Amino acid sequence: MRGDSRIRWVYFMLGAATLLSWNAMINANPFFMSRLSGSPLRTSFSSYLSSVFTASNVVTLGYAIMTSKQSSPSRRAFWSTASTSAIVTILFLTTFLPLSPAPFFYFIMISAFCLSGCASYLSNSVFAGAALFGAPYMQSMMSGQAAVASSVSAISIWGTTPVALAIGDTDPDGQAEEKSARIFFGISALFMIATLLAYKEPNFPCSQDQFIYNFAVGFVFTVTLAVYPAITVTIKPTNPKTHPLLFSAVHFLVSDLVYMLLLCALGVSNGYVSTLCMLGAPSLEHNSRLKGRQEDVDVASTVAAFCLIVGLAVGGFASFGVRAIICNCDPFTS
Repeated sequence: MRGDSRIRWVYFMLGAATLLSWNAMINANPFFMSRLSGSPLRTSFSSYLSSVFTASNVVTLGYAIMTSKQSSPSRRAFWSTASTSAIVTILFLTTFLPLSPAPFFYFIMISAFCLSGCASYLSNSVFAGAALFGAPYMQSMMSGQAAVASSVSAISIWGTTPVALAIGDTDPDGQAEEKSARIFFGISALFMIATLLAYKEPNFPCSQDQFIYNFAVGFVFTVTLAVYPAITVTIKPTNPKTHPLLFSAVHFLVSDLVYMLLLCALGVSNGYVSTLCMLGAPSLEHNSRLKGRQEDVDVASTVAAFCLIVGLAVGGFASFGVRAIICNCDPFTS
């Protein structure tokens, strides 16, 4: 069963859109750090960002699941995509505006909170719809989620390399980070608008039973978020000639091969395990506890997605503890 190719491509774009918000925030981290230069908020910024984003995700996704029968999934998907497009566009505009560290910090936290809420509503609608359509559409959506991470890194590299080479190894004014973020947010905004237009075109037809899947997908993201990005961003390249921004974007530098291989293994194992869980939870064929109940497929999918977000939230808060153990300091201020 291959499914309608046009609708599968739309689900591919929607899958990418569900994770674009998170990827947008973590890949723009060097830009955020440059704007917080000299502020005590800078050292713990990544942990605050992860915690705010994932906490908002848990609350809004839980509410979206509880009220899923009272609202139109199509309407939720449309407005969450439109809202995400608007917020990313505003982030793009901030690369042109000078802001002092404290207001900028709170602006980014509010933006992360809102982006997370939009992503939750979009995720709830997309997971439910893909599960009802069947495995080919769920695979397309998961492929979109996987593709967005590599695409975001590619865009970061494309925007970073010429700027970093032109400016050199030192960049006290944060020009490289600013220009890279400008390119990245601009392309991201265009993609979200394209996804919104693509979604409007086709006509879409409208727990305890899966504990193993839910626990596994939650736990794998708890482990991942406990160290990435809050811990990994503190690691510096061993090659002093490597521009810090390039080090953040490029994951295959020979001089830092061991670190990159470990980071690659973390990403591959996370993606593999979580994909199997998200595909297996709503599958009538692989999840025998559904007992062939087609009406429970969309619920099984959204509950698994909720457990994924819970894992992200727990991992985000756990990053403070992991950082405290590593640096032997107060992770909230140091």
